[in-house]
Order: sequence, then structure tokens, then C-alpha cells
Amino acid sequence: MAVVLLVLLRISIGWQFLYEGLWKWDTWDTAKPWTSRGFLVNAKGPFRDFFRDQMAGDPDDLEWLAYDKPYEGSEEKVPFVEMKWDDWLLDFSYHYDLSDAEYGRLSRRIRGREFVTSDEFEMPFDVEITGRLANLVQYDEEQQKLVLQTAVIDSAGYWHPKRHLVPRDRQALLNLVPDVAESSPGVFGSRDQDFSHEQFAEQVHLLYQRQANLTYFERLRAMLFGDPDWATVEIAENESRLGKIDQYKQRLEQYEKSLAEATTPYERDVLEYEWKEIQELKIELVGPIKALEAEMKQDAYNTLTTEQRAKGPMPEPMTPQRTADVMAVVSLLVLGGLLILGLFTRLAAFMGAGMVTTFYLVWPPFPGVPEAPGPEHALIVNKNFIEAMALLALAFLPTGTWFGVDGAFGALFRGGGKSKSQPKAEEKKSEAKSEPEAEKAAVTPVPASPSEAAKKS
Repeated sequence: MAVVLLVLLRISIGWQFLYEGLWKWDTWDTAKPWTSRGFLVNAKGPFRDFFRDQMAGDPDDLEWLAYDKPYEGSEEKVPFVEMKWDDWLLDFSYHYDLSDAEYGRLSRRIRGREFVTSDEFEMPFDVEITGRLANLVQYDEEQQKLVLQTAVIDSAGYWHPKRHLVPRDRQALLNLVPDVAESSPGVFGSRDQDFSHEQFAEQVHLLYQRQANLTYFERLRAMLFGDPDWATVEIAENESRLGKIDQYKQRLEQYEKSLAEATTPYERDVLEYEWKEIQELKIELVGPIKALEAEMKQDAYNTLTTEQRAKGPMPEPMTPQRTADVMAVVSLLVLGGLLILGLFTRLAAFMGAGMVTTFYLVWPPFPGVPEAPGPEHALIVNKNFIEAMALLALAFLPTGTWFGVDGAFGALFRGGGKSKSQPKAEEKKSEAKSEPEAEKAAVTPVPASPSEAAKKS
């Protein structure tokens, strides 16, 4: 019965691993793919920094809020999120084999255009764009178009959006031709008005419409810099109003410092409440940016043809978080299958114990460590600890030879060895039987004849 129950214990743990791995694998094709990020980011205990920084990577999502970040250890700063979107756009175009024209249209929707122009027309001789307006809009004599530069591309190829026209700028341009400035777009004054003035007003309205829609790059900048609640605003020379982004960074810094110094349960309870508020602030700030990225990707996907969509979804980039997720799922599937089959049982049980121990150390029930959320209450020993001990016990028991592929292989090898050594074994048995008979013959006296017995007597 002990043998049967130990085999059932091994198969039960293997089934739990296998089913958990299959469930996680299946979610990767859904709108909400499984990830261990939430588990790793909220790690507690002495190994907190390792699981958060090394395995999760950017656990506080600061990269989403840092518009300029040092690039690979150098002092040069680049727009991090835009750089990430640029890389995604290239991967998207390669994966779906976009033509140059398709890539150009999609790039303009995401990055924008460096220049926006009107249609071709003749500039009125009595109209001249000067002053502040000349820094925004110029009339190109060769192309005979109004030109607005909406972005600047630096030497590294990064886009830096410039200012768009606002209604005040449009009205200032229309005021250069006062006879049509008050007219509605497309409906200009009486016949005696100068036709060239009407053309100029039409092209101003057209230029304004073409540059009015913000690209995804510009919407990102508007979130990070344009929202007065998010960005820090300079009120006076030495006075500023702290925005929510800088508030979030300061609260994180203070939390990490207080967490390292906390020694009493009361201090830890206060920090847990502070952590919940910090997470709510993070969701408020990072959530809209992640939603903007999701909108951008969906917008790009909607431009694909049926043949291009047949290529399937793009593979996820192998970030530290993605690597941790893949390793967890593959480990569950492989170790679960080996434990069920009873193949390499000792090795699979030992490695399974190591994997479960890793889960245990993410949020260990040590004294002074906050309890993990859920109905379980534990001190040092919890479900993960018990499962790891059970797997270690199975690693030192031959359950695979009792019932499993290991036993089938062992019987096969033992059977082959027995057939070859059978003659020698039988020879040894015959020798063992003959030896007692020889000894018996050696010690048994030979009966004397009657004459010899008479002589002796």
C-alpha cells in the first residue's frame, strides 16, 4: 500500500504541473495571456530585489514614464517608448512583409510626417508670412505650396515632433487676407474679391486639416508633457508644482528606504497600505500609455490584408519577463510529463523541488514578511514548502521503477543480462551441490570386511 500511495503521489504532482502548464500555454493565444509579472513584481522577503529586478525587469514601470532614458550605459538620452515603438514597427513590417508604400503609410500614422504641405497654388503678391508665423509656415516657391514642419529627425534617426498649428495660428494666417478672413472654409465672399486671396485661404484651411490629427508619438508626448496634472510645472524661478509622475517616483524612493528600515509589525502594516496607494497611482499613470500602445498595434493590424493576417501573430520579444514566463511554462510541462510517465523520475522530482522552492522564495512565510494574499496562513511551512519536501522524498525513492517507464527500461536491461549469464549461474549451482557430496564422501568411513574385523578384535 505504501508503494501504491507513493506512486499516486508522484503522478498527482505530475498532473498538477502538466495541467497548470497547459492552461498557461493556452492563454497565450487569448486577449489576456498569462504572465508571472504580477507575482514577481510583488515579491517580498530577502530575495525581493532578485525576483523584481533580474526576472521581472523594470518592476515599477518607470520606463513607460521616462521619455528620455540613457541608452545602453552612455550619457546620450533617447526617447525610450518611441524607440521601443520604432523597433516594433520594423518587426511588424518584416513579419507581415509590408511593401514600401504600406510601411510609409503606417509610419506616418505612428510617427507622423516631417513636413505637411498644402496643394499647389500661387501665393498672392500682396501677402507675406513674417514674424512668428514664419517660424511655423513657409511658402515653397519651387513647389508652390505652404509647408509646415511637424517633426525633426536627428542623426540617429529618432523623431522629435515639433509644434502643430492651433486655431489661433490658422486665424492669424487668414488675417493676412482680411477680405476673406471671416468666411467659412470653402465658401468665400463675393465675386469681386481677389481670387488669389480665396485660394490662399482655402490652402490655409487644407493645411490645418492635414496636420490636425496627432500621431501616436505626439499623443504620447501630450500625455507626458502636456497634461498639467502629470508633468511638473515651473511656477516661479525657484518654485514648481510637482506633477503626478514625479510624485510617483518620490513615493517609490521613500517606500524602498522605509522598507529597508522597518523592524516592527506596525511599520510593515503602514508600508503595506502605502504600497497599495503607490500601485493605484502607477495604474493611473501607466494604464493610459499601455492603452495607447494597444490602440496603435490594433490600428496597424487593421491595415493588413487577408493574406498578411494569415501569417499569424507576431512573436513576443524575449525580454527578461518573457524569458521567465517561458521557462516557467516549459518547466511545468516537461517535469509534469516526466513525473506522470515515471521517466527519469529521480531527476524530474529533484528539479521539480527546485522549481517549487523558487515559487516559495518569491513570497516566503518568514517572520517579519507580510502574509501573501489569500485564505492561507502560514509560518515558514506553506503548501509550496510541503510540495517541495514531497518531491525531494520522491527523488530518493525508486517510484519510477515500481510503476513507470524507468521500471520498464530496468526490466528490459535486467532481462538481457540474465539470459547471457544463465549458463554460468547453473554451473555455479551444480558446483555448489557437488561440494557437500564430496565432503560427505571424504568423512564417511568404509565398512571393514569380517576377517579384518576379527583380526582387530
